[in-house]
Amino acid sequence: MTQASLADCRRNAKVDIVISEISEITDATETTMNLPPLVQSFVLHFGEMGSRWGINRTVGQIYALLFVSPEPICAEEIAESLGISRSNVSMSLRELQAWNLVILKHKPDDRRDFFTTPDDVWHILRTLAEERKKREVDPTLSVLREILMQRPASDAERHAQERMSEMHTLIEQLTHWYEDVKQLETERLATLLSLGAKVTKLLEAKDRVVSLGRSRRPNPANKS
Repeated sequence: MTQASLADCRRNAKVDIVISEISEITDATETTMNLPPLVQSFVLHFGEMGSRWGINRTVGQIYALLFVSPEPICAEEIAESLGISRSNVSMSLRELQAWNLVILKHKPDDRRDFFTTPDDVWHILRTLAEERKKREVDPTLSVLREILMQRPASDAERHAQERMSEMHTLIEQLTHWYEDVKQLETERLATLLSLGAKVTKLLEAKDRVVSLGRSRRPNPANKS
């Protein structure tokens, strides 16, 4: 066997081991959950996406479970459904409560705490957007401000500052727009998003009206 063939075999063996390990982890995750297949797929996916949005995977899974549950459920039911420890559930629920993503409920003759999610599906979007802004956008703006306040020592630094100034202006404009939009009521926000290309047409119509008004304005230089 040639060295190239041996190297290929070793690479393939490593790939097989990795795939096997991933399969074992996936199988373990799936078998520990006590959920219908459709719900489980959503919970698993939401947990993965949650980790990309800046929240813990378990927190994302618990939120997804509460979101699709027809009735409020208690911490014991969450632990059993997801196959996680009771302490992990408690910590995750506290984090969700801190973000105002879950609502505490009580049932008659039952001393346990039950949890559900807000009825407004836009609430999670607003919360996650705000969290990502705090974690990603705000620190970037702070760094850009500090750099722009420094005196450039060369043409290269001056050019870099000019480019960073453009980025800072754009991010600030987007931040101001976000602050305005997040104050909108859910119904108005949904209406705004549904407008789509109509907003562009409206702006184009406004530009035509403004341009027409300027063209009809008398020129003082033409007065006798």
